[in-house]
Amino acid sequence: MSETTIQTLGELVKKHREQQNITLGTLQEKLGINKGVICKLENGETKRPEFRTIFTIADELNIPHEYILDRYVDVEFRPHIIFELLERSTTLSNKKLTQKIALAYLESDKHETDDALSSLYRYAKTLKNQEIRLTLYIVIAEYARLRGIPPFTAKGLVEAYFINFQDITKDKKTYTEGKEIIHYMDFLPNETQREFYFKMCRQAFALKEYEEAIQLTQCGLSISGKPTELETRAYGTMIYAYYHLEKYEEVEKYLPKFEQLNYLDNIKEVIQVLRANIKAKQKEYDTAISMLKQCYMTVNYEDKIDIINDLMSIYFELNRIEDIQQIIQTENEFIPTDPVEHHYKGLGKYYVNKGNFKMKHGTLNEAIHCYSEGLKRYVYIQQYEEALTIYAQIISSCVENNYELNAPQLQQINEAAKMIKKK
Repeated sequence: MSETTIQTLGELVKKHREQQNITLGTLQEKLGINKGVICKLENGETKRPEFRTIFTIADELNIPHEYILDRYVDVEFRPHIIFELLERSTTLSNKKLTQKIALAYLESDKHETDDALSSLYRYAKTLKNQEIRLTLYIVIAEYARLRGIPPFTAKGLVEAYFINFQDITKDKKTYTEGKEIIHYMDFLPNETQREFYFKMCRQAFALKEYEEAIQLTQCGLSISGKPTELETRAYGTMIYAYYHLEKYEEVEKYLPKFEQLNYLDNIKEVIQVLRANIKAKQKEYDTAISMLKQCYMTVNYEDKIDIINDLMSIYFELNRIEDIQQIIQTENEFIPTDPVEHHYKGLGKYYVNKGNFKMKHGTLNEAIHCYSEGLKRYVYIQQYEEALTIYAQIISSCVENNYELNAPQLQQINEAAKMIKKK
């Protein structure tokens, strides 16, 4: 009899005891639990044994606690006991089991649904394990939605969104799911609404949905609340969205207010970089280069690569080969040694720029290596449009130059291709 076919706690205990050739008498001697109690459990007379009893037996017979909880919840209907089972399950980091017990808790007819949802929501807030918290928030949202309880649908969805927001590799999926929450805004407090809109605007920008980024920022700004760093970053995101839409008058309109915000240490450098890029767009290259170089000297190390990419774009436009070579030769001064997720787009762009330079000057092997590095970064953050462009560039370069990829390059490119195909 396999673990999946065992239906009851009694069957589970009996199977493990017999597999280990342990008699009821021996178990009684070891645990001090009357063998009659154990016998009643095994034959199904006792369906809901005391926790102390069942877990003592489980530990002696090496029965995983997940198996005990999974079967106990099938025969338990008292909310306070189910909640205790839930508390035990969350310490095991078993998402499927936690989901099952949470649903059992909500479905118990021994308490009001609103009270159960409220209790489960408060409990989820106390958990440090984000995967388990996420599981509970999804259970809350789905259960409330099915039963037409929008306040808890809103709470569950928005808390799940805030957790998923932290993983930029899920931006596209999280952003799509986030749009549903907009329909539940009236059920959320102002500060939560502001946080949601400001985070959504940053995802919209990352996905190149610039008009939506602007609209989302303005929605957040229209709600009264205490100024925060998140608001400042969202304001800057809105300005950069206008920049990418080439609406430079709007950029200049909002920059003075942005400059007054005091929640970012590098806000002056951010504004100067933006103004430098506008100068470059207006073909005032010398001014743009001077401003970018000045910023490069003052920004934090982890922000230097973005300025380098801006400089390289200008140098390519002007065909300033020596300046590009100088950047490449000193890349150890700006490439993050321990990159985090928000560095990957900058790294991807840099490696593509470097690859283009190497390709143009005949060092094909180095160019393919750089493209592969850029491809890896873009795939990691699910920037599939850029990744597909690089992938096509690698293949066409190999075909045109009769170049054969080496094993590591081929493996890396194939892995990236598989991920792109799954998008």
